[in-house]
Amino acid sequence: MVFIGLSIVNYEFVSAMIIKKATQTIFLTILPLWLFGAHIIGGELTYTCNGGGDYDFVLNMYRDCSNPNAGFFDQEAIIGVYKGIGADAVLVDVFETDLLSVDNLMPTQTDPCAIPPPGFCTQIGVYNFSYTIDDWPSDEPYTFVYQRCCRNNTISNILSPQDTGISFMTEIGVESQAVCNSSPYFENLPPTIICAGKDINEFASALDNDGDQLVYEFCAPFAGGGDNFGDGCDAVIPDPPCPPPFTEVTFVSPYSLSQPLLGDPVVEIDATTGLLTGSPNFLGQFVVGICVKEFRNGVLLGVTRRDIQFNVVLCEPAVTAVLDGGEIIDGINQYQLCLDQGEIQFDYAGVIDTDQNEINWVLEGPESFASQAESPLFQINEPGVYNGYFLVSDENDCTDTAFLALNVYNNPVADFSYVYDSCVAGPVFFSNSSTLGDAPFEEIIWNLSDEIIDDEQAPSYFYTSPGVKDVSLVLVDENGCTDSLQSTILYQPAPAVIVVRPSVEEFCPPAEIEIDNLSFPVDETYEVVWEFGDGSVDTGLVVTNIYEEVGLYDISVSITSPIGCKVDSVFEELITIQEPPVADFEIVGSDFSNINNILGLENQAQNFIGFQWYVDNIWVPSQDYLEYELPDTGAMEILMAVRHPLGCVDTITRSIDVKPENRVFFPNAFTPNGDAIHDVFLPKGVYLGMRDYQLEIYDRYGAIVFSTTDIYEGWKGTHQNQGSDVPIGVYQYFVKYTEPRGEKQSLRGSVTIIR
Repeated sequence: MVFIGLSIVNYEFVSAMIIKKATQTIFLTILPLWLFGAHIIGGELTYTCNGGGDYDFVLNMYRDCSNPNAGFFDQEAIIGVYKGIGADAVLVDVFETDLLSVDNLMPTQTDPCAIPPPGFCTQIGVYNFSYTIDDWPSDEPYTFVYQRCCRNNTISNILSPQDTGISFMTEIGVESQAVCNSSPYFENLPPTIICAGKDINEFASALDNDGDQLVYEFCAPFAGGGDNFGDGCDAVIPDPPCPPPFTEVTFVSPYSLSQPLLGDPVVEIDATTGLLTGSPNFLGQFVVGICVKEFRNGVLLGVTRRDIQFNVVLCEPAVTAVLDGGEIIDGINQYQLCLDQGEIQFDYAGVIDTDQNEINWVLEGPESFASQAESPLFQINEPGVYNGYFLVSDENDCTDTAFLALNVYNNPVADFSYVYDSCVAGPVFFSNSSTLGDAPFEEIIWNLSDEIIDDEQAPSYFYTSPGVKDVSLVLVDENGCTDSLQSTILYQPAPAVIVVRPSVEEFCPPAEIEIDNLSFPVDETYEVVWEFGDGSVDTGLVVTNIYEEVGLYDISVSITSPIGCKVDSVFEELITIQEPPVADFEIVGSDFSNINNILGLENQAQNFIGFQWYVDNIWVPSQDYLEYELPDTGAMEILMAVRHPLGCVDTITRSIDVKPENRVFFPNAFTPNGDAIHDVFLPKGVYLGMRDYQLEIYDRYGAIVFSTTDIYEGWKGTHQNQGSDVPIGVYQYFVKYTEPRGEKQSLRGSVTIIR
């Protein structure tokens, strides 16, 4: 026996192990189960009588080779020979016969015009042997049997297929021996691949060289062997094969030996011809037993059994006539065409090998068309209903047809008119005078250049801007057919009403006022002339004028369209220019300095509702009379801003000079006696901003006893504030300094020291 998956197989070693039962058990238990993997899909055992009790046998065994892990054919088949009837049969011989040949079989199927899924593989292993019945013709039947496990574990209609084997058997009965009868043999392998939903119409018939009557029926396949690695009938390969009666496989409901496949109609076999018919409608793998009963002169000579597996699969048709586009209704590809399209191209939804396939397109109606092109283009000139078909056939005469219907509709005809006053702005009135095609309107679309209006039969529209207007009407009917019409309207009327808007209507002079023309329809192509009431004239859509004088002013506007339509209007007293505010104030006080620093401000403004003071850019409270303490010296600006009720503003600015002022004086005596009272001779007064200060003190002999340039350094009554005390008496001092604005000052006097 050869086991798939072993790189080296020693057949002699395996045979020896089979002979030695104990060792065989050890050997089998160490082998993985998949070495005996499910692979059997059927077979049959037939015989030929040569006379004198000599018979030749042919055992055909079929295996599924699509699974690389499935078991292979046994290199030797163990044949058991039993004599007797049923349970009384006695084993008279057991021997091995070699595997003669292995061939791949082409998968057979019920429908040559259907393509099954790929991956199916079937092999046939053939065993031949001869045997002589010693007591031939015997008064007891002889049964020849070979058993092994297992079937495909994906079988759908029997219980535990992965544990169920098969008994390849044939019985040579007493009547058969008596006439040296040979069993019938099957002519062909029945279809192993059945396309779901397709009708079976295949023969599972046999030939009989003796010319006997053959009767066909479904029968129960026989089980044999199991998944037990030991001895007995449940062994993978029973040795010897177990005796009759043989166990039938157990069908799973609703399947049975007479209905091994479900179908609509049900799958049947003709008893006379062996013709298989029906239409399986469940996918899967199914075990089927086919028995051929052999009669001669009304006497049953024997039964030949074929055990076979059918595969019901989803198949693809060899040719398909599937079209692109259209809508399939009741199996017919429906197309619609509007007459103005003028042509239609039909497309096949696949790839056609034109060397291997024949194509025919036929379309009949008010006109007739035919083509053998893959995607024909038909020019349609007449409305109406056209019926036809697309036919494709291959080299095996497999055909498919797609039926089609084409409805060609008349288009609607778009037409419209319009009226409007070309010189005075107003609505344009549109009128729809279109003609229906073969269906009512589904959409009416007006594109009026400035706006799109849907589903309105006769709109009216007021254009707010002038110019050339492109107007179109688009019609769509319920068949999807369309038509459109386009026209142009020259819309340049004068505005029905002149509307202007000044930026302000009341202000104070000088008032720069912008005036906008809000009239419509008006644009730059219109001539717009303005008169402002003060003698000024300007042109344009938006203008500006400056009013210098107080008064009431009329505004006149004249508008002329590009086609000469003219309109004018006067807006009386539209602009009012009121008396402006006048800012004025009086400064109270004079000769301001850091000493005289109280500023008085008195409001004397006119035509105002509010005002503000700013001194040197600093806001100060807004009072009609204000006293303000000046914080610094120097030139300062005083600003007054007044506001008119209309928002006009007037300002006035005046300047003052705040002078820095120093007042320096010296005491005429001091007492440097250390009592902290008048101990130092220092200047008194105000000397803010003073520079270049110099103080010198002389005694009565003209000698300098003290000098300094630091105004904050005083004399302590000693020589240079470091030596001994000077005598009491009168001393002369001289002072020089520069004022903040550069004036040179000098002082002189005398001081008496008292101790």
